[in-house]
Amino acid sequence: MPDSADDVTRGFVAWIGSVLPDTAIASRTLSDTTVGEGIDVRLLGLEPRPSQRVANPPAVVALDYLVSVRAADAFAEQRAAAELLFAALDLPDCTVRTDLSAFGLLRTLGLPAAPGFILQLPLSRQRTVERAPPVRFPVVVRATGIDAVEGEVRGPEDVPLAAAKVSAPGFRRTTRTDSRGRFRLPGMPAGDDAIELEIEARGVTARAEARPGRPVIIRLPLEV
Repeated sequence: MPDSADDVTRGFVAWIGSVLPDTAIASRTLSDTTVGEGIDVRLLGLEPRPSQRVANPPAVVALDYLVSVRAADAFAEQRAAAELLFAALDLPDCTVRTDLSAFGLLRTLGLPAAPGFILQLPLSRQRTVERAPPVRFPVVVRATGIDAVEGEVRGPEDVPLAAAKVSAPGFRRTTRTDSRGRFRLPGMPAGDDAIELEIEARGVTARAEARPGRPVIIRLPLEV
């Protein structure tokens, strides 16, 4: 079983090779603008998944991959993209995301257009169970509601920014905006306290504040 994100990526690349054995496959970072013929795989982001309702459930993280296909021959390109997507539909624990546009993400990353899609794969790791020390004084528990921080990220002229990274560092929560620039960070404490956010897109990093239950619009000072 894969124990790290790079293990998942290597296994994913090997699986693509089994589906399209005569096709070149490259795993690249989001900042790498290199493109070539074959299959291009880029890790978009990671986000936690809800734990199973069992004793000592493993921690599960969902990995989103942007997969694009390029070939000199249009028919070969279309055939490879379709075969890979059909195979992904039968891959256990694999989810084809329809809320994100591969075309929009490629454009946001400054990459040439190509047929593609976004696949989500899980990475699980068993938690280490530690025994709590004995309680030597009364415990006072104050219940706090759970809410979500959500909103939109926009660029110049209020154009929605897809694939912008939105993080709440204080709560170890990270996600990416969809094709309409929208994001949602669940599992935040409800209330009026502001939560600090960090937003990254096109090499620009900005900070903003948001309050759970109150949608916020964040504008990044990007160059047109």
